[in-house]
Amino acid sequence: MSMDFLAIDFETANYKRTSCCAIGLVLFRDGVAQSNHYQLLRPYPFYMLPDHQAVHGIPIEAVADAQTFGEAWEGMKDIFEQEPYLVAHNAPFDMSVLRNSCAKYDIECPSLFYECSLAVSRRVWPKRKPSSMDDDCFSPTGVLTSHSLGIVAEYLGIELNHHEALSDANACGEIMVRAARELGVDSIPELQEKLKRPLRSLVDVPIAPETLVSSRPVKRRIVFSNKLSADTEAKLDDLRQKISDYGRLAIALSGGVDSSVLMAVASEVLGEKVVALTARSHSLNESEASDACGLACARKWHHEVVDFDEFAIPEFSQNPQNRCYYCKRHIFECLAKHAHDAGFTVLADGSNADDMQDFRPGVQALQELGVQSPMVAAGLCKREIRELAHYFGLPNADRASNSCPATRFPTGTPLTREALLRVVAGEQRLRKHFPDSVQLRLRDHGDIARIEINPPFDVLNNGPLRKNVIKELQELGYRYVTLDLEGYRSGNMNDTTNAK
Repeated sequence: MSMDFLAIDFETANYKRTSCCAIGLVLFRDGVAQSNHYQLLRPYPFYMLPDHQAVHGIPIEAVADAQTFGEAWEGMKDIFEQEPYLVAHNAPFDMSVLRNSCAKYDIECPSLFYECSLAVSRRVWPKRKPSSMDDDCFSPTGVLTSHSLGIVAEYLGIELNHHEALSDANACGEIMVRAARELGVDSIPELQEKLKRPLRSLVDVPIAPETLVSSRPVKRRIVFSNKLSADTEAKLDDLRQKISDYGRLAIALSGGVDSSVLMAVASEVLGEKVVALTARSHSLNESEASDACGLACARKWHHEVVDFDEFAIPEFSQNPQNRCYYCKRHIFECLAKHAHDAGFTVLADGSNADDMQDFRPGVQALQELGVQSPMVAAGLCKREIRELAHYFGLPNADRASNSCPATRFPTGTPLTREALLRVVAGEQRLRKHFPDSVQLRLRDHGDIARIEINPPFDVLNNGPLRKNVIKELQELGYRYVTLDLEGYRSGNMNDTTNAK
């Protein structure tokens, strides 16, 4: 036997294990890299988190027209059939991405074994506690103080362009070859025997909780066909006529299903005479703004981002019951000015007929500013908008509705940037465990995190999942993590006078 294996590395767009946006493969024979494959991939779900892009440098625009993992598999599967062993640095992550991506696209999981160059390097080149004399990577005697890929590669003199998938795959393969030489063995099975490491199989890698949840047989809220109902089709015709009458139109695109449908219809009717404007705040909606950018890029819509600071609004941090009025007015004043300066005479939002039944102080601000709500005027409700989203092939058709993170706090609780960022981070950590269609909120009560999620709650009875959720939220500073047995309720933080 010899050092024959396939080295692999994934880069991902977000926390979902199906969100691979790049793959690097390097085939090693007799300890030498023989061939390689690199490919950008369209992630699922299709959005790029800023912290992920900051790591690998791949913008969402670069993968908008790329193949999905499922589409690319036909061209890659022969590579996976050439060797029985996979190698990756921090293999549990890459194997989880591979396993879940196969499950997502109904691909039979390859019957392969895998080994982790990170775990092996820890055994072959042990680290020691760093001293004040150490530099960032090595002790004065050349002993590693960390086993991250970049540091191990530098220690061994392996060329690396870190977080470029092909370069990372090649580096982890070279690390395995060097480890085998150091141990005096000629194959991965011999290396595993020498280090007393167990044989691990790809098919035994667990599917991530959100994949398990989405694959469970559940009763869907709405079932759509490619044909619109008569009522929806009539309302769509009415909407098209109203949009046509506007002339040049700017649409506030949040990334949610409502504004996405409005933009899809408007781009069909007005062509280049419509622009999508996304208001972006670092502490309120950065991930949603990223979703909007990705969608606009994929659909080839004219799209611009307008940054704003909600803490420039005194009433926002005070968090009165009509906070939304002040915030919405500020945001739409910014969008309206941007639209006017660009030559667009009308600004519209994605409000729907159902929104008019809820307590929404922001609606008053829109009316005062003359913002148009054509879907309200056409009488389109949420169900019909989801029907249209499927009709237009929008990827967020089944995504649960979202709202401003400020709604996660009881009315009257002063808002700070730190508190908003914490609840946003907590909800992102929570959401990564569930499919996009699950409606949930993380409510902030100081040191208590209260989870609201649509029943049934049996998913959170999963021991490992429950422990992960508790750990992830307590890491953010919450002392108690609770589950609200009443489930998700829209707007229940607006008035705390009847709080139990």
